[in-house]
Amino acid sequence: MTGVQVIPQLIARIDTPRQLVGRLISQLLMDIGKAHPQALVYPLTVSAKSNTPARRTAASKVLKSMCEHSDALVQQALLVSCAQFYFPHNCLDACKNRLSHCNQTWL
Repeated sequence: MTGVQVIPQLIARIDTPRQLVGRLISQLLMDIGKAHPQALVYPLTVSAKSNTPARRTAASKVLKSMCEHSDALVQQALLVSCAQFYFPHNCLDACKNRLSHCNQTWL
């Protein structure tokens, strides 16, 4: 789990305007997500709610790729995330919408 220590730094740069750097960071996060999905799911879920469109899109892309191998974990993180964000108002509807995102777009 040596690479897990750099996750905060990678996520901090996930929305870099430099295309090549952004692609490399996304690919690296996807690779880490395959080996250690539990280390990425919470910080990516937080980033996917960002007010910055580029950060939100980049984090959502990595989360969507994680659905291919860790769907249950991503869905559970989204459920917890929705409950924290929307609770107690409209929690059920909001969570249903977020849980459907592994099969749709993230936003």
